[in-house]
Amino acid sequence: MKELDIDMAWFKRELKGIITTTEEKKETPDGIWNKCPQCKKPLHYSEQVENQYVCHYCGFHLRIGSAEYFAILFDDNEFTELLLTWYQATPCILPTQKNTPKG
Repeated sequence: MKELDIDMAWFKRELKGIITTTEEKKETPDGIWNKCPQCKKPLHYSEQVENQYVCHYCGFHLRIGSAEYFAILFDDNEFTELLLTWYQATPCILPTQKNTPKG
């Protein structure tokens, strides 16, 4: 019977001194914490931005989206697009499209 009491205490988390009930726990919003895929340590989102999406524990380069990538590349999102009309004026016609019989 003593083993059963110890198992039940583990289930109730009293052996470890954890007395917080499930109802009292607070949920953290999604997207604030991420885990490094290499070292498995938690990273705060603000630290990721500050370190330009490189884990400060192991140096792993985290995957980022295009918006984050452009924010790193361009200062204050200022850039000048070049050759805007070049691809519009010279369309690419492949030889297979030109010689293909219709029908």
